[in-house]
Amino acid sequence: MNNNILIQIPDIHIGNEISSYLKDRGVSKAKLARDLGMDSAYLGRLLSKKSLETKTLISICNALNHNFFILWCPDIQSNDLISAPVEAPDCIGKIIDLRLREIKMSQIDFASRGGIPRSDYARVTKKTTFDTDKLAQISRILGKNLFNEYFLNKKQVIDNELDGESLLIKR
Repeated sequence: MNNNILIQIPDIHIGNEISSYLKDRGVSKAKLARDLGMDSAYLGRLLSKKSLETKTLISICNALNHNFFILWCPDIQSNDLISAPVEAPDCIGKIIDLRLREIKMSQIDFASRGGIPRSDYARVTKKTTFDTDKLAQISRILGKNLFNEYFLNKKQVIDNELDGESLLIKR
């Protein structure tokens, strides 16, 4: 197993980034809250947070027609991707599980590095949404930028080289 997989994932305060985006474009938080169908006080609390659930961030991205996931992906330069609709991968947890097998990292090692009780590992591999800070931490552990998954708005086949099966991830 390669224990020295290192990738750089920026440390982002997503609430500040969204607030700056709104201010730069003259969009009020009240308007965004209306577009999202939520109370503006609740949106204000969300935007004070450093990290958001990916499901919530996807809703904000689509309401503003701007993919904020690009902040965690310094290698992506395409303006086409920034304004394209954002879809969640069907199961980001399954992608994590495949990556663990690919790099031959044990569940115990992953759980200890990620601060996840080993008993929760099965739940992690079934998750469809993560807190953005947790997703950044997992990306660093696995040596794979999982935020890239939020730019793939088409069907993709991920080959599982261990057993020759393919997992179809629908976008």
